[in-house]
Amino acid sequence: MISLLEKIGQLLSTVDPEEEKTDERALHLASAVLLFEVAKSDHQLDEAEVDRLRLELRRHWKLDDSELLELLEMAEKEARTNASLHAQVDLINSHFAPPRKYELLKGLWQVACADGRVHHYEEHLVRRLADLLHMPHREFIRAKHEVLNAS
Repeated sequence: MISLLEKIGQLLSTVDPEEEKTDERALHLASAVLLFEVAKSDHQLDEAEVDRLRLELRRHWKLDDSELLELLEMAEKEARTNASLHAQVDLINSHFAPPRKYELLKGLWQVACADGRVHHYEEHLVRRLADLLHMPHREFIRAKHEVLNAS
């Protein structure tokens, strides 16, 4: 026999599939905006960086070409119209566990390194995002070295 508390818990834990899909899309967009911001932080949107951004999104989210194109357009628009990244960071902080944040941090480094050099503006932004994502400095450094050593 199920208790009243268990029934309430089940009701509260029931997730509407459409709401879950919306949350997933919001996470896609939040991640894409952060990656896009790193790509443009050196004031040059290099094709190698955009290609790497696409690869990171495809790898993390398993998106098809049309979904990826739509996401990139939305991320670019969002990056142009919003002065703050706090909404994206808050969303990621509330939905990503530390290992998933670490993978995103490595993706940020991948985009920063894609053109063969890391501009100091890119490094500064990745550092700031790592702080906002509550990633310890050692994880920031470890992700950087993993990416640089793999290049």
